[in-house]
Amino acid sequence: MTILDSIYYAGVFVFAVSGVISAARKDLDWVGATALALATSLGGGTFRDLVLQRPVFWVTDPFNIWTAIIASCFAIVFLRYFKPPDKSLRLFDAIGLAFFTILGAEITSNYHDSVIIIVMMSLFTGVLGGVIRDLLSNEVPYLFRSTETLYSVSALVGVVLYLLLSYYRLNTTVVNMVSISSIIIIRMASIRFNISLPSVKIKGEV
Repeated sequence: MTILDSIYYAGVFVFAVSGVISAARKDLDWVGATALALATSLGGGTFRDLVLQRPVFWVTDPFNIWTAIIASCFAIVFLRYFKPPDKSLRLFDAIGLAFFTILGAEITSNYHDSVIIIVMMSLFTGVLGGVIRDLLSNEVPYLFRSTETLYSVSALVGVVLYLLLSYYRLNTTVVNMVSISSIIIIRMASIRFNISLPSVKIKGEV
């Protein structure tokens, strides 16, 4: 198993768990929870692959689907007997965001040299799964909440760090781990200390 495969499976697993947690809070049944988990864990990467015109990752490697299903079953059973911490959805979302954002950067860099394309595709890979999950759960996605702490910003910082470290040709494992860790740390720190960007306002309107 390559490092890329490991990041794939880890991202799929944690995003699937976040989908089940969201489903549980909406009182969905097991089928609904599994469907939401699949949409969350496979959505962002599917969009990336279609735009890049490369084989869709879960079609070429169906184990990604099984990983999402296994994660769903684990989460469903766990939630039946244990109450997750209050911020568990945000934690799993942050981990999935980090894994998929850097995964998107690594994959896109093999297809394009353009920095802006790499950044955009990385962000799409990272955030779209969560957006799909929240929309299907009838929630405003974290990405669009004016009160939400640093979400896409943490992913952006991670991508920029990935590009900088890659430019200096550091070890791939080190580059991936440092970039992934930076996204998780920034995201969770912003939640802990309630750090968010100012919302857009029109002068004279409340």
